[in-house]
Amino acid sequence: MAGASEPQGAATDTLLRAESSTAGSTSCSGPVSSGVGAGDQPTVFLAALGDLATHTARSTWITNLLAVAGVVAAGAEADGSMSPAEAQARFAESGSPVAVVCSSDGVYAEQAAATATALKEAGAVKVVLAGAPGDLRDELDRAGVDEYWHVGIDVLDALQRLHGDLGI
Repeated sequence: MAGASEPQGAATDTLLRAESSTAGSTSCSGPVSSGVGAGDQPTVFLAALGDLATHTARSTWITNLLAVAGVVAAGAEADGSMSPAEAQARFAESGSPVAVVCSSDGVYAEQAAATATALKEAGAVKVVLAGAPGDLRDELDRAGVDEYWHVGIDVLDALQRLHGDLGI
């Protein structure tokens, strides 16, 4: 019986060595090239609209979705933009080619279309809305929203398209 436990012990030892060699490491392996600059992690700008309480549910969901693809979400760490013009200016400073609009349904009804248009005018190659568009779909499509990321989407397909948009 001792011989039967040796392979398991050897496998455990190998696992422990692998874990200890990466302990404390905060970098992830995977795509590290983006339109932002050589060596940087690919980044997507979150065009968060409204205060933190208003956008946090969707901006957190999108941040986690992007992390699966090795992409950093930037722009939703605090209060978001209070107007489409402010979102446009923040996007222009971000250096990212892709923006994801994140907020509540109420804010979407008031600002999502104008924000999508402003982001496209600022050079966004892709504008995504976090959430299902509902009755706003036609207006948002005309305003330049390219995709809608919500519960039930084909995550793999969406993230593969995003990698293409980011050039990774």
